Amino acid sequence: MHQIPAPPKGTGVARLLQRIANDLDEFDVYALSFKKEAFTNHDERKFIQIDPSSFKYRFYYQLILLIPLWLNKKLWGKDNARFIAYYLCFGSVLRKVKPHIVLTSMHLDAFRLAYLQYPKAKHIFYFRSSDIYLEGFKKLEFLARNATRIFTLTQESSDFLIQKFPFLKLKIEVISNAVDLDIFNANKGSLNRLVNRGLYGISQSDFVLGYAGRLTLSKGLDQILECLIKLQEKYKNIKLLIAGSQVNDTVPDVTYHDRIERLLQKVEPGRIVFTGWLDREKMINFYSCIDVGLLLSKQREGHSMFGLECQACGVPVIATTVGGNPEIIVHNKSGFLLSKGKEAEELESYILQLYNNTSLLHAMQVQAVENIKTNFTYDLLLSRITKVLKAL
Repeated sequence: MHQIPAPPKGTGVARLLQRIANDLDEFDVYALSFKKEAFTNHDERKFIQIDPSSFKYRFYYQLILLIPLWLNKKLWGKDNARFIAYYLCFGSVLRKVKPHIVLTSMHLDAFRLAYLQYPKAKHIFYFRSSDIYLEGFKKLEFLARNATRIFTLTQESSDFLIQKFPFLKLKIEVISNAVDLDIFNANKGSLNRLVNRGLYGISQSDFVLGYAGRLTLSKGLDQILECLIKLQEKYKNIKLLIAGSQVNDTVPDVTYHDRIERLLQKVEPGRIVFTGWLDREKMINFYSCIDVGLLLSKQREGHSMFGLECQACGVPVIATTVGGNPEIIVHNKSGFLLSKGKEAEELESYILQLYNNTSLLHAMQVQAVENIKTNFTYDLLLSRITKVLKAL
């Protein structure tokens, strides 16, 4: 339930869908989303927001609350009244607009509701993670039988669907994430590197590791801290810059947070700088400060915007081989991929390779930028989507 256009603390998904809606010039595009914050600086005809204070939404919401949870789950695929009310309103908009194509992002239950409420359209589902296997066979079969096209963020998800339903001629397109190179680029970052480092108390001679994201078990921050603790005695100028805050987590992982706190007590003062949550425009300042990005996803990962934006800013990334990470990072060129089961030892080894070899670091910085320019621009993304839509 992302809001489009994205509010200041909106998600990367919302910003991407906003860009698609604005720039698919060959089509008349409407973007439907859930209203969370009031905005007046957008085209309300193009960006249609379901207002939770509206009569229709409140009517559906109260009606759903009268239905037993198990029955809601059976009828809609979910028992969350807010979600169900939103997509029932979504259906009424579809019947009014009468679109030829409906592209539903993220939630497979949302695809199902959109399809059932307006089956006249050609329906596309845009799955934007790497764990589509968790959706369950019934939901995936409904998708496979009724989607005109399926967009997956990762090749991994595409391969899974093809293997799961070999008897169906699935039409799947891998539509990768994209980076806004007007905001995230190496030249812009390098101009303010010295000033930005000064703001965080980091000297020019420091070798800075960077992490940005939620403080949760799935992101591997504990492994990063354990590595830093090992390195701190011998390497006095290796530091860690962290952008993120548990305050912004929808469901904070309190147990994991306590574990992080215990590790932090073992870290020397001044080794870690917490920036707190940073909005999109300020992330370029973050990237300008760091030498290496760390993406240690443990369970799942799509095409991480952190991993992509790091590379766009000339920052090589060390990452696990989870989800779509191997699809966005070129091992030994734009970064390093950690072997499964050897993450701890290889993380330390790769950090020290870049720390001790400035020529290798510089070469990876150049190749990281080239990787993004070649494979992950908005022009490429829009071209791929346009090609598919015109062929329908």
